[in-house]
Amino acid sequence: MPVRTIMIFGSQEVMAPLVEPGEFYRGKRVNIEVIKVATDQDTPLIVREALVGLVISTIFDYKQMGKKLGTPVGSRLSYVKEVVETLKVAGKTEVAQVLEAMNSGELALYNFNEDEFVIS
Repeated sequence: MPVRTIMIFGSQEVMAPLVEPGEFYRGKRVNIEVIKVATDQDTPLIVREALVGLVISTIFDYKQMGKKLGTPVGSRLSYVKEVVETLKVAGKTEVAQVLEAMNSGELALYNFNEDEFVIS
């Protein structure tokens, strides 16, 4: 189930919660296809490999969150909860459980670097 957002009338953008419930920031849903195993050493290799080939819904990009979160240039962010759901739908339940166990909180974010995805 996706994280609830508030639609901005007349726009493709939404107001989406970030870090703490009740704190909303402008975001935009953009689907990406993961095309490469990420080099992120904080995420287990089994998770990074399982994401290749999947289409993931992202909500924030570098321009929106770079200064707030130290997000790398060109990257996109997705809620971990939504990445976990995508893995489960793809039949990768064990991998989804690994990612879920690593992250706490409804609003935890997963970063996709610009060389790891294409806009879908």
